[in-house]
Amino acid sequence: ALSRNVHAKQAMHMLLTGELISSEQAVAYGLINKTVPMEMLETETMMLAKKVANKSNYAVRLGKEVFYKQLKCDDLKDAYELTTERIASNCQHDDAKRLIAAFLKK
Repeated sequence: ALSRNVHAKQAMHMLLTGELISSEQAVAYGLINKTVPMEMLETETMMLAKKVANKSNYAVRLGKEVFYKQLKCDDLKDAYELTTERIASNCQHDDAKRLIAAFLKK
């Protein structure tokens, strides 16, 4: 799984040397999104959890499902077709209709 998330040269270096990497390197390699001081960890974690919790459960569930399914697609065309189909389906859901209507009222 490492080679799917990290550039091949970086992954090979990590695999061959077994060297530990710093948190800054992990961010640069795309293994983690960001670093925070230990004393801010709980606060930052809760802020992220609240952002996700405030979204439509349906949209979050669908987004996760499509994300993982498109990773398994054999080619980019199939991934785009799957994603396009799911986005169109999502637009028909009541949550999406409410959000679109609210946006258009602004």
